[in-house]
Amino acid sequence: MIRWILNRIPNGDMLKKLVGREVEKIFFNENNLKFETDDGSFLFGVTGDCCSRSIFYDFYGVKKLLENGKVISVRELPIEYGNVEDKNKAYEDESVKAYGYELVTEDPKFGDVTSVFSFRNYSNGYYGGEMYGNDGLDFEVWPQIFDDVIGD
Repeated sequence: MIRWILNRIPNGDMLKKLVGREVEKIFFNENNLKFETDDGSFLFGVTGDCCSRSIFYDFYGVKKLLENGKVISVRELPIEYGNVEDKNKAYEDESVKAYGYELVTEDPKFGDVTSVFSFRNYSNGYYGGEMYGNDGLDFEVWPQIFDDVIGD
């Protein structure tokens, strides 16, 4: 675990490395997200600030991301605080913050197609979470996904 933390880099820089690469496989669970591309693997994790927890939550557009070819753009999506409903709260008054990211590929028939994944942070409302990329590390993440993952 220490190696993982020491090698982590800001998520935006790592996500940008996906541009120009073709995603061949995706592995997704609550703790990790891994893209295997035509030019290597890209591994992401999530963490929460003190007294909070973060999990990868959902992923939409998986089939198109795997079928369409090279990623042409990536960006963080603005999600307004307070618009998140979640049945996974540990406590009734627990606060949930959602963070989203889009990957755009070009469909030969329809043009630009967006795939979106998100993670959530659970806390008392004061704390937040972050996604980070890990440059140079690679390990197995299960399960491999082939279709959308829809959060509870």
